This record gives sequence, C-alpha cells and structure tokens, in this order.
Amino acid sequence: MIERQLTLCANGRAALSGYAGGLQLGYAQNAGIYRLRVTLADEWDGLTVRAFWHLPGQDKPLTTLLEENCIAVPALVTALGGQGTVTFEGSDGSRTVASASIPYTVLSNAGTRDLDFPEPGTPAWQQFLAVLQSQFRQSLQDIKGDVLDGTGLTQTEKDLILALFEASAYTDAQAKAKFDALKTLWNGGTPDIPDVPTVVPVQNVALSKSTLTLTEGDSETLTATVSPSNATDKTVTWTVSPSGYATVSDGVVTALKEGSCTITATAGGKSATCAVTVEAAASGGIVLPAPLYKLASAKAFAAANKEYLDTGIKLFSSIDPQPSWTILLEVQGDALSAAANTYTLLSCFSENSSTRGLLYAVWGNGNLGFNLYSASGPFINLSYLNGNKVRIALVISGGKVTTKTNTSMGNYTDVGISNYSGTVDKSLVLGALQEDNGTKSQFFNGTVYQFAVFQRALDTSDIESWINGEATIPDASDTPVVTTPVYSLTEAKSFVSANKDVVDTGIKLFESIDPKPEITILLDAKSADDIVYSASVSPCLLQCLTEDDSGVYGLALAIWNSGNSGKYGINCYNTAFNANIDAKYRVRIAIQMKGSQVRVSHRMMHKSADTAYLGEWTNVSGYSKTISQTLLVGAADAGSGTYNRYWDGAVNEVQVYKTTLTDAAIREWFAK
Repeated sequence: MIERQLTLCANGRAALSGYAGGLQLGYAQNAGIYRLRVTLADEWDGLTVRAFWHLPGQDKPLTTLLEENCIAVPALVTALGGQGTVTFEGSDGSRTVASASIPYTVLSNAGTRDLDFPEPGTPAWQQFLAVLQSQFRQSLQDIKGDVLDGTGLTQTEKDLILALFEASAYTDAQAKAKFDALKTLWNGGTPDIPDVPTVVPVQNVALSKSTLTLTEGDSETLTATVSPSNATDKTVTWTVSPSGYATVSDGVVTALKEGSCTITATAGGKSATCAVTVEAAASGGIVLPAPLYKLASAKAFAAANKEYLDTGIKLFSSIDPQPSWTILLEVQGDALSAAANTYTLLSCFSENSSTRGLLYAVWGNGNLGFNLYSASGPFINLSYLNGNKVRIALVISGGKVTTKTNTSMGNYTDVGISNYSGTVDKSLVLGALQEDNGTKSQFFNGTVYQFAVFQRALDTSDIESWINGEATIPDASDTPVVTTPVYSLTEAKSFVSANKDVVDTGIKLFESIDPKPEITILLDAKSADDIVYSASVSPCLLQCLTEDDSGVYGLALAIWNSGNSGKYGINCYNTAFNANIDAKYRVRIAIQMKGSQVRVSHRMMHKSADTAYLGEWTNVSGYSKTISQTLLVGAADAGSGTYNRYWDGAVNEVQVYKTTLTDAAIREWFAK
C-alpha cells in the first residue's frame, strides 16, 4: 500500500506534504493501492470526515470515510487516467467544516512494458508484491509439503520457487536478486542462488502517535515500537519532510515554525509516519462552529439614510420548547451627546399589549438596554460604546439570557427573561427598530464589523475566545447541517440480569448545564417476558444519575411498579412522570431535553407507525447540578463504580445526540 500525506488545516486550507502542484496518485494500472494519511487541525476535531472524489468525466462523486486517520483512495479513482479533484467535509451534527478542492493527477500508463519485470520501489512493484502476498500465501504452505517432490525439479529449482513465494518478506534488494536468479534459470542459464537471510527481519514499525499538533517552540517525544521483538536489527532512523517546520532526534520532535511536515521512523525497511502540524505561538487559531447567518463584511450604517439589514431569522416563532440562540456582534457607534441620539442595534420585536421579543438599544448616555419579553428591560452600563469598538455576545438558552463584552471580562451579566409567553412573527433586524406594523425607526449610526447568529447556545469557552480575539467565525453554510449521533449501538444486544450485563456509553450528558444541554436519545428495546419488577425492584433501561443526600439528579428510564405495573417511567432531575409505555412489548422511545423541558415520545412496534406518539414537553425542576457520570444502558449506577437494578431483555438500537431532533426526524425513525 502506498501512502500520501495530507493535512486539513483551519479555514478550509489543505497542505500536501512534498507536493506543490496537487496530488500525484501514480498510474492507471495501479488501481486501488493508494491511500491518504490525513492530519486534522483542531477545527476538525470531533467531526466525522468524508472525502468526495470528483472523477474526470463523472457527474457523481465517490465518497470514502476517514478511518484511523486514513482515507482509502477508491480503485476507480486510480483506474482512470487524467485529472480530478477531492474535497473533504466534516460534521458532528451541529457544525460542518469543508475544505477547498484539491487537484489530483493519475498518469495514463505505468511506464513499463508487459514483459518487463517492474522496478523495485515503483508503484507497479508494490502492486506485484501485494498480489504475491494475497494470492500465494496458502500456496507457500502447500509447496513446503510434498507438492514439489513429485515434480522432477532439481533442489536448486525448488529453492528458487520457494524464494519467489517468500520474496515479499525480504527487502527490495533481496527480492530483486531472487527474481534475477529466476529469470536466469528460465532462460536456460545457471543462476547464482542468493543465500536466504539468517537474520530475523523487521515485520512492522509502529509509532505512539499518528498525528501530532505542537505550538512553535514546544517538543514532544514519539516512541517507535519495532516488531517482532526478536528482530535482529531494531535500529530506528528518524527523518522529517519537508524540513524547516520541525526537527526530530531519537524521537524527540521540536516545533520550529507554523506549517506541516511528516516524521518517519524506519527500521529494517519498514516505516511508520506521524503527521505533524505546527501552530503559531500567537493565539488566533480557534474556529467557531458554522453560524446560521453571518455578515459577509463590515457594514457602515447611516441613520440619515435609514439603513438597516433584515436577516429573515425569526428568533421567537416557536418558544415551546424554549429556543437557544447566540448572537455575536462587533460594533462601533458614533459618539453620543444626548438622549435624542437613541438608536437600535438589534430588534426582533412586536408591540401589542406589551413588549415582546428582543430590543437591543443604546441610549443617549451610552447605556445598552435590553427589552426582552418585558416593556422595561434591564440595562447594562456600556458608556464606553460611545464612539468605541466593542464586542458583544448575547446568549439565549431555555429561559435564561446572558451577555458578555470585551470590556467586561468577568462573569456574564444575567439579563433574564420575564413574561416569556408569546411568539413573535417578526424577523431579526440589524440597525433599526422594527415596529409591530413593520415600520422602522431608531436607525443605527456607526459600523458593524462582525455580526453572526447561531441557532444554538455556544460554549462559554468559544464565546470568550471570540471576545478575546482568539477565534474566528466561519462563513454560514448554504447546506443544512447533517446531524450525527455522539454514540450509536446498532447491533442487537441481549441483557441478562443474572449476568449483570450493562453497557457504558461513555457519554456525559450533563457535565455542563449552563447553558442547559440539548439531548435526544433514541432507543429500540423489548423487556424479557419474565422480567422481575416490584415496589422494591425497578429494572433500569437507561440511567445517567448521581444519588446523594440532596436527591436524585440526571436521567433514568425504568420499569415502575407503583400504580403503573409494568410501565416505563421517567425521572429527570427530580421530575418524575409516567411515560405510559407498556414494557412487555417491543417499543421505540425518543427522550428529548431542551432548555428546562423534557419530553418522551414512543411507538409500540406491534402497532402501525401511524400510532406513534409525540409527547408533550414537561418542565424539569431542580435542574441545577452537573453530573460527571456517563450514560448507562441496562443497569443503574449504585455508586463507587458498582451497578444494580439490572434489566432483562433485548436492545436493538441506541443513538445519542447532543441536539434536539426535529419532529419529522423522530417520526422518520419511528417508521423505519
């Protein structure tokens, strides 16, 4: 297998190690023997990455998945001579990152004639050895038996044939010598039989890391493991290519300057590589998730011209469950002198009997005021906005609103939401107040340098990185975000309580609850017919709990016996309610959390898909404690690493999402 090195950098850039004009994939005759070893920048961390191969003369691209930092080049790509392109896309369900197009070239011929032996080290040679290894492995075992004894061959000829089949274990030079001897014998000559090495050859070299990211000036040690352990010569040589970005000495890698390179460890003709990315010592490499909307470039607003920008985004068209939004704004307003200079930065507003929605305005004294579902909203002293450039973050999540600025680097100011009870059919407007009748007033005077809207509550660390000038906002995606689970159990599994069966998903649902997480759990299960449940035994199908003196926190789905014999019940942050799901039947259950609400939907699989039930949203009480435990399937955490309340039955599927899936997606899954 022949590898090429590729690094996916931030902001859609890609770097090819040792290739200035694009990717060279060899020859059309060497179909399917190439792969790409990919190094990912931090922007790609946690994403499912796919390559899209755009073949010459083909309309539909081929798709391959990044696995263990490698992308297999489809055989059809290198079977066709000519030029094409490859692009990469990564997604985790909440954000999508795409690379620029990378050109590749496949030459139309192998450069050798049919009757010539391939040259050692060429792609044709690598392909020839691969054929030997895959097709003749068993033949070698047969030949070493009695197969050759009745052929009439001389011992020399037998030795040559064995050498032919064993050649793939030798170095290029050794294998070529044996092939040269075979050619001499075939042509009637007397070959010079090379001696079979008496040494134990190296079979493999492995590195402790396949990718490494360092900051300029930092060092890290790579460990090379040579196998087998009794190899005669286990000496490892280290190289770096291209030079200038890092050095390596006895496995110690030292970063020199920003860029990418490949560290190679070689022993006994076998090699292993580590793709190294060197980041600049200065900050600024963080890239935020893709927003729903982003201002393409800085925009100057002149109040006299009544300029404004209507985003078309309806923040509050649905408030059950309560929506999550993040708005990032870098703005410089003109100097203010009097109250008459009042202007509006943002509005998503309706006025009927009261003020609803969002009004984000600056008054004559430079104070920034919020009217958020209240006619008299709170104010934050932002007098420094008077003629100064300020970065502002506004986060709305489940009935809580917070704001932070680059001039107030302490804690967020909790703005709060009162009377959060009516939807707003108006869209978000930048630079003016939009009245209920659609007219505009209170036009902004100044410049907006950055403006982005995210349909989620961004992590505090991401917001603070942007506030500090350490993060950039990518362009808004024109394609819908593909939602992918953070955990998936797709093969049916039987659970037997006597065997104490349990699956630890490793997912910490509630390690952060400010802002409160969005969660969807999809579960397909059927309890055993003889499952035991009573007032004292509640078999637990799902659990992510902490039990202490202050009560039960987290999430649990269990079979209750109290008043609802054989029914599934839900306990979520001290809010317990009957799910009204009969445990004796196979059922698909969807548990969703958003803001301070939870709902349980289900479909009994012995009934029509049309009978699927989408549950009502229920308010959760006591949602104030983070949980370090992970989500369990088939048992409960009894504390101190022990389990109890084991469940009996079959689980056909479990999917966990760090988002709330749409009703349409839930119904589609029910109907599968």
